[in-house]
Amino acid sequence: MTRAAKASIVLKHISPLPMSGIEHAALPVLFAAHDQPRRVSDLAAACHLDVSTTSRQVSALTALDLVTKQADDRDRRAQVIAITDTGRELVIRLREERAARFAQILHDWDAHDIQALSGLLDRYADAVERHLHSQGA
Repeated sequence: MTRAAKASIVLKHISPLPMSGIEHAALPVLFAAHDQPRRVSDLAAACHLDVSTTSRQVSALTALDLVTKQADDRDRRAQVIAITDTGRELVIRLREERAARFAQILHDWDAHDIQALSGLLDRYADAVERHLHSQGA
């Protein structure tokens, strides 16, 4: 597990930044905002980050026109963070690039092995999420 985690970290760090001014650390926030408009606190919870870190990432993403702040329909005093068309296009491009990268890395694996790995990784991620939730994280 440690070796696989380290390999993933190295892949992330050698990947070029998707655009000038964005940090790798902001990408989970962008992906979480892609799913649906959310309050900063909800984005923080989805990304397992503290609110201050998430707020800083949201400010950077807003400055790049990747997300926007909008009034929350449920509570007009609050704001939700919504992805912009530019942000949506970036997420789509990043997903395509990620798929191409994994296809290149796993080019000599058969489809059954790739499907098994995917299923096991999903199962592992679910177990980690349950554990984090049980720990109040």
